[in-house]
Amino acid sequence: MLLVIMLMKLKRKILGTVRKRLNTLKLGEKSEPVLQDPREFLYSNLIPRFTVELPVKKGRYLGWFDLDREGFSPIILALHNWNQNGKNKESFYGILALYAKVVVIDNPNKKLFFNSEFTVFPEKSEARRMIYPWDTGSVESRYNEHLEKVRKENKKYGLMNSFESIGDINSCSDKKLKMEAERFCRLAESIGEYGYKKQPRGQISGSVYLAGPEYVWAVDGGHHRAPVLSYLGYERIPVVVRRFVRREEVAFWPQVVSGLYSEEAALHVFDNFFYSRQPDSFNEWKEHPVVEEIRRKNIK
Repeated sequence: MLLVIMLMKLKRKILGTVRKRLNTLKLGEKSEPVLQDPREFLYSNLIPRFTVELPVKKGRYLGWFDLDREGFSPIILALHNWNQNGKNKESFYGILALYAKVVVIDNPNKKLFFNSEFTVFPEKSEARRMIYPWDTGSVESRYNEHLEKVRKENKKYGLMNSFESIGDINSCSDKKLKMEAERFCRLAESIGEYGYKKQPRGQISGSVYLAGPEYVWAVDGGHHRAPVLSYLGYERIPVVVRRFVRREEVAFWPQVVSGLYSEEAALHVFDNFFYSRQPDSFNEWKEHPVVEEIRRKNIK
């Protein structure tokens, strides 16, 4: 019910903004692209943002993972392993290294479509050189923005000229994985002792995905805070919602409008995301003896 009310308020805000934008739009200005349908505006970078306390059990993390503390995310399992081994950071690192070895995603088509027949991106492309069908911009602009963002973040934590990202664990060096282990463990200890305090900067942000009456949400920012809060048992967490993606509006998603994705291919990505489906290679991870042992000891 709360989500319905917030959606109605957001709709009124968006329609008001659309009217203002359309009234002031000057044809030919590159900074204001001319839309073919007002619903395309919903997938632009111009919609208002607000904070909602969203349930962890409906969360998605790093693509297809459930955010829930009982899921198979390598970050969640690494936190369990760290705690059960006397909060030893090497225990956290060991799980990330194991995941990187077991689950290999080496191109964007495998990352998005798994073993389906769809091919949207060149087969030899780096796995993160891609764009979701509901995202604005281009593959190259998104890729370059991502590289610059992770470069700055890595520099902040002592890794110079590194473009490695926790979102692509299997391509990370040992140095990067150990840095992430230090960061996650320190954050878990801090929040565990002092609680979670929202900061003006660095808040958790996300997008809400709707299919009929059901919804899930995915972490867009705060990739360290979100799994730590889930691991510590938080059932709901405050999220700055930056957009809503509706399955029935696939025709208006930016990369469908651009022609990069067919509607069928775009919906395939959405459904993998929405229903938290995993590629076949993920089964080896779920059935790995180390993973089974961690879950046996920590998940009831």
